[in-house]
Amino acid sequence: MKLKLGLFLCALALITASCKNSGLKKTPNGLEYKIYTDNKGAKPKEGDVLKFNLIVKYGDSKIKDSVLFNSYKNGKPAMDQLRPSQYKGDFSEGLAMLGKNDSALFVVNTDSIPAQQRPPFFKPGGKLYFTVKMVDITDKAAYQMQMQQEAMVQTAKDTMIIADYLKKNNLKAQRTGDGIYYIIEKQGEGDFPHAGQNVTVNYKGYFTNGQVFDQSEGKGQPFVFPIGKHQVIPGWDLGMMVFKKGGKGKLFVPSAMAYGSQGNKMIPPNSVLIFDVELVDIATPDNTPGPNSPNNMGGSK
Repeated sequence: MKLKLGLFLCALALITASCKNSGLKKTPNGLEYKIYTDNKGAKPKEGDVLKFNLIVKYGDSKIKDSVLFNSYKNGKPAMDQLRPSQYKGDFSEGLAMLGKNDSALFVVNTDSIPAQQRPPFFKPGGKLYFTVKMVDITDKAAYQMQMQQEAMVQTAKDTMIIADYLKKNNLKAQRTGDGIYYIIEKQGEGDFPHAGQNVTVNYKGYFTNGQVFDQSEGKGQPFVFPIGKHQVIPGWDLGMMVFKKGGKGKLFVPSAMAYGSQGNKMIPPNSVLIFDVELVDIATPDNTPGPNSPNNMGGSK
């Protein structure tokens, strides 16, 4: 009885594996695929902006499939620009096959991924399974124009939000040419920092309702980052240049200079951010900046 049960389970495993990959075709570059839905519509061109729902799974001979990404659970489709293939049989080749509302499965052999791009948990012979449903395709130029128009509207809204906050709190702020508002509470001494220098900053970040989303207090040390290297949001790269060493004040950062329409896990889309900052030090870097980023808040983009 045990022997028969064991044989049955082995057969079931083989059938499952077979069904999983049944009907797969292969491109000359080695990308395996199965088209579920083909509406015979126009396919994307290189540079087009794609919106698609996506589930990515990884599997190898030693482990069960593990889900690496699921846009359905994230609550919104993924977005990416169609780029040239980076290696033979990559995911970009698959995306180029799908028109609007098309769906498919693409299977990438992880051995084909360049070693420097391959996560350490990818084992020899591993597979990446991309289940895709194309939601929309937008021409690059049209997308850029759309983003510019939306940014203009949002910038006007952010300006009103900041102006309203300043009025309610009886504050007077100055404005940079980039649209960042700031208040100097203590100017500091010496020169202003410039691009390429490391700045050491104590900070507290909060929304216009006063809710704090991140701060350096309690992290054991201030945040260090190089100005102008795009390691932080633009509002910090540009805003810190209005303070001298020892300076203190506030930065009012419009959403376009922060996390924009995408937001992140802690920042809702189109959020105006306020930072209380103290520029502790300015130095010419001789090594990489410290590891602690404001949640990568004021920190990373």
